Amino acid sequence: MNYKRIMSLIPPIGHIQGSYRSFDGGKVQAVLDRHCEDYPKAIPVGCNLVVMPGNMPDKDSSTLLHGGNILPDGPQNWGSTSKQFTAACIDKLVKRGNIKYDQDIREICPDLPVFKLDGVVQKVTVDDLLHMRSGLPEVWATALMTGVDAEGLNNNQLFELLNKHPGMVFPPGSKFMYCNTNYYILAKIVEKISGIAFPDYVRDEVLIPLKMDTRCSVDPSCPKTIPGFDGDATKKTYMQEVTSPNRSYGTTGLIGPPSDMISWNAAIARRDFDLLEPPKGAVGTPKEVYCRGLVIDQIGDYFRISHSGALAGAVTIYRRYEHPNPKQTFAFFLTTNADNIPKIEKTADDVANALAGKEIERTHPSKGHQMAKNQKRDAQIFSGTYRCEELGTEWVVSPKEKEPGKWSVHMIPADRRAFPRLDFDPERSREGKIVFQSGYGGGTLERTSDGFIYHAGNIAPLHFTRGPFIKTPAPRKDSSSNPR
Repeated sequence: MNYKRIMSLIPPIGHIQGSYRSFDGGKVQAVLDRHCEDYPKAIPVGCNLVVMPGNMPDKDSSTLLHGGNILPDGPQNWGSTSKQFTAACIDKLVKRGNIKYDQDIREICPDLPVFKLDGVVQKVTVDDLLHMRSGLPEVWATALMTGVDAEGLNNNQLFELLNKHPGMVFPPGSKFMYCNTNYYILAKIVEKISGIAFPDYVRDEVLIPLKMDTRCSVDPSCPKTIPGFDGDATKKTYMQEVTSPNRSYGTTGLIGPPSDMISWNAAIARRDFDLLEPPKGAVGTPKEVYCRGLVIDQIGDYFRISHSGALAGAVTIYRRYEHPNPKQTFAFFLTTNADNIPKIEKTADDVANALAGKEIERTHPSKGHQMAKNQKRDAQIFSGTYRCEELGTEWVVSPKEKEPGKWSVHMIPADRRAFPRLDFDPERSREGKIVFQSGYGGGTLERTSDGFIYHAGNIAPLHFTRGPFIKTPAPRKDSSSNPR
């Protein structure tokens, strides 16, 4: 697969007469019923699905299905599915001549910190942000490392974290790294250029023209989200409400009913916005290409356009499958208020296969890793109490008593609040370093004379000095989340 091949698969733009194809609703409903069969009946948990067959479906040709005990068409936070709407706002400003895709973001927003790599100032463009190729640090990871649940922070608080810790991860434009910071800055650019608060701009310029009821969570006119739940489906313990307190926007934050995606999907079919442009100068043959708020890929003889999102108690998946034969084109938007990403992703694959009438998506079961020889002894080296020099947080690394070979990282923030324990399985990387297998972004440990350096995948390296420093509070359940 290559970029030119992907783009050549895009079918003609515009509605094609007779492009509507009916589907077997019974087979799709059976998929949803299987997904929800372990959910308890006493709480409103389940999934909603909007199926949109044809090249440019309308509400008459689309179908809303649901499984479990969820409110049909219940509004939810769309998580990172919101990103494509932020990209649409930027596209409007570009087409009006207000900004350029290749423009330096600090030229637009000079109050952003100066971004440096190895002491050298770097130029980050608008398109670098859109394509997730900026090299900027992930503020959600920074929040986690400072002992804060990023889902409860607003945009101003997230920018405070960026201003304090702006260290870059790699040169802009050199490679892809999924990073929520990019889309927070894009929302800031929209506000700076338009002079309008982002929640108002996206509402008035994108959502209302498409007759959508979806709004930013901070918009007074935003619909109230249905509650989300966490637990183990196999044990029927989805009883704890964990609805995200998310009050930020740009990267997440849109709340709306699943049926609203019908109008948006039609806009994608018409190519109302230039969102499917791959990054310039990209080489290689990646499995997926991150464009402007949307991912493009080739799945068999289909051209797939997609994005998903996840916050506490809410997971959403938008997929559009375009085929050279318009009658075989279809799309769907799947949402759930059960906090189980792998389960809903498998269900999305099963829905796609049911709609295509053949297997086009193949779910591969995750494989556990084996610990390298002497791994437990190697991990023992890092056991102890540490202080993070950059963030001022204090950490305890220790083995898990009831699970031999498993380890946990327990962090105590500077204000001494208890913080959820982060479990990880130590594993050797190809370079021989010990690799974290949990936490936001992963990473490796490099041993030093007085501690270690944490090389995260999405923030600048953090230096830890061995203690002891504090009395360790009792660990508690990990409630951190990983937005997409």
